[in-house]
Amino acid sequence: MADVLDIKPDSYELQQFHDEIFRPIQPIFNPLGQYCPVKRCSSMYRYYHLRELVTHWQHVHQRRRQIYKCKKCRKVYPRRTVCRSHLKKEHKVEDSMETCIIGMYVVNPGFIHPMEAILPRQGTPPENEEVLKRVRAERELARKARQEKTNTSMAVKLSDRESSEDKVKEWN
Repeated sequence: MADVLDIKPDSYELQQFHDEIFRPIQPIFNPLGQYCPVKRCSSMYRYYHLRELVTHWQHVHQRRRQIYKCKKCRKVYPRRTVCRSHLKKEHKVEDSMETCIIGMYVVNPGFIHPMEAILPRQGTPPENEEVLKRVRAERELARKARQEKTNTSMAVKLSDRESSEDKVKEWN
């Protein structure tokens, strides 16, 4: 009979496995801010905090949304905190407030499918530094390209002016 070796990894080993396999797949949130990674998304807002982008993602890029309904008057709210403040102001409920709120999932009418886009994750300090270096290098390259284009267009304008001055001299 063959011996069976039962291996159970501890939490540290599982975390290492996760970091090696899954973390490289998920993009890192740009610490300088970034737009929604979904190409078809009409949001032109630049998100400077990952939690803002996550909130946007939950409201736009998920098929179902969670809403909260007041049991007393059946009004519906997008966030639990708004429903709680409604209960305090309108119905004067202070205790057992959670029993007056019904959380439910509904179809998201504004859903935009994320396709291949992946919600980014918060980077570690070394990863953020690497992203910042890459962004700064890209900006520097873009600045140099604009500068080169400006210099080239100035040279063309000068040569056009010189050739037009030569033509004026020929006519005279």
